[in-house]
Amino acid sequence: MNDPPVNRPVVHEENSYEGYISTSFDDPYAERINLDENTIVEPVQNEKLQLKLSTASRTWTFEVDTQEQAMLWEATILTVTQNKIPQHLNLLPGQKVMLEEILQGRLAQKIEEDRQKRESLPEYYFDVKRDEAEKMLMESEESGCYLLRPTSDGMHICLSVKQPKCSSVQHFKIIQKGSDYFFDRSHSATINQKSLQDIIDVFLNKYSSVILPYTQVRYASVYDHGTFAAL
Repeated sequence: MNDPPVNRPVVHEENSYEGYISTSFDDPYAERINLDENTIVEPVQNEKLQLKLSTASRTWTFEVDTQEQAMLWEATILTVTQNKIPQHLNLLPGQKVMLEEILQGRLAQKIEEDRQKRESLPEYYFDVKRDEAEKMLMESEESGCYLLRPTSDGMHICLSVKQPKCSSVQHFKIIQKGSDYFFDRSHSATINQKSLQDIIDVFLNKYSSVILPYTQVRYASVYDHGTFAAL
């Protein structure tokens, strides 16, 4: 098996909190690596000092010059992916100040991203926790059969579904990568769509009965005398 290519990590100073790094500073064809909470970073001591970065799709190996540089890269990546400064690394006061600036920039960016996301979400999205979503959906058959909510870590969206005449609620995490939406691998590795509504529609089509979202069914039931209207 061939070793992964060796790169030198680059974060443009003004974008250090934006959740990605590049494999080269001046190469126009350099890869842009998106960082998320599933990113794993660890120093590797071979013939040369290296930093291994693993995402869900692949692994990169970066060359670094010193142990201190490796530690600072690890700290920077963990700060961006975990939204907090790592406490297990022996950081100098000046390095902590730099990471705090990165963290504040990252948190401010996340607030703006969340605001934009909320504005584009459908009416059946609710800022509730898992148990609250289950209570809402289990109230009655007329209260609706599915809704969207944030995941427990607030990083993704979850589809909570109660099939008609079913006594339990199922939860499916939806992940967005760029312009693509897909379900977490533990639920499905095949559904991949270009919009949030499309992936929900495809997923719900697998049910034999027609189900309506939490907000729409209350209005539909008035005109359909308690029966489910078509989506």
